[in-house]
Amino acid sequence: MSRLMSRKIFNSTLLVILMMTLAPSLVMAAPHPQSTEFAATLEVYTEGVEVKRAETEQWIAVTGRAVVAAGDSVRTNETGEAMIIWFDDGTLVELRPSTEIVINAFNGDPESDQFVIETQVLLGQVFNNVAHLINQDSRYTVVTPTMQAAVRGTTFGIDVQEDAQSTIAVGKGIVAVSQGENEQQVEAGFWLRASVPEQPESSAVAPVAPAPGSESTDNGTGGDGQVEQLVVVELSDPVPFSEAGDDAILNELIAGVTPTCAGTIDSPSSSPIRIYNFPADSAELIGTAAIDQAIEVLAQLGDGSWAEIAWNGAIGWVPSQNARIEDACRTSLPIVTGETPLPIPLRLQ
Repeated sequence: MSRLMSRKIFNSTLLVILMMTLAPSLVMAAPHPQSTEFAATLEVYTEGVEVKRAETEQWIAVTGRAVVAAGDSVRTNETGEAMIIWFDDGTLVELRPSTEIVINAFNGDPESDQFVIETQVLLGQVFNNVAHLINQDSRYTVVTPTMQAAVRGTTFGIDVQEDAQSTIAVGKGIVAVSQGENEQQVEAGFWLRASVPEQPESSAVAPVAPAPGSESTDNGTGGDGQVEQLVVVELSDPVPFSEAGDDAILNELIAGVTPTCAGTIDSPSSSPIRIYNFPADSAELIGTAAIDQAIEVLAQLGDGSWAEIAWNGAIGWVPSQNARIEDACRTSLPIVTGETPLPIPLRLQ
């Protein structure tokens, strides 16, 4: 199970409540059977989330829960975190701090399970989970200034920087990533990046999305709300997670989409195992674990000496010799440096 899908929000009781809130069918308007407009649930986790409704210019602060639909924009400040839940099957997008997206489309035919979802990431970091699309005509697309990602069922993260650099990491399934005529199939465990090359001063400068909270109203888009055509760049070939190195952006994306390993605490003695806040014996002790206690292993150091685990809603570290997990799962764990602890995944907060 991926990190995104292991969030506490996905217990069945809460999902039923969420859908009852939008009951009976999430329909906001129905021009005709093939173009029903849907609404989604915006769930706010930390303060600092705003919504701009379609055809308006005013940003409104949101707390708790709200309804969003096509044409709406959502942004978070440096502390805000939120999730847009499209359907109760786990199809959703999670917004991290300092992120802004536009819902370009959310419609379909409820009688045939056909739907179209398109979001536009102007800036920041999002994590998408898409349940298998039963109807072959359904479409889930994420657009950034330098790439377009189309999926049929997957878990993936996307990061967009102020210079329009876009990075995608796929945790499950396959994502078709395109830029111009170029397209790459990015499989689980791989990432790629697309950037706008530097242009001579005499050349037109590609639009860049402003930071959330700025006064700009066009966000680098044309009059129809779509990202303007940027310089076509060659997409890099997909690269495995193991080659992410110490790239902070990639490590954040990988941490958000990589499947975790179920394991148990192991030791040659019967003494409790110490859990640290940093991969070093001199680090702060944050708890102890009993032999055979179940744990969730998140990542490991490059030399395999320490394992990063989920511990009481935080991140903890244990010597790898004390974390018993299957070899196949251990080899798929993301590699982290341990120099700068990764952010605590939202699901753990």
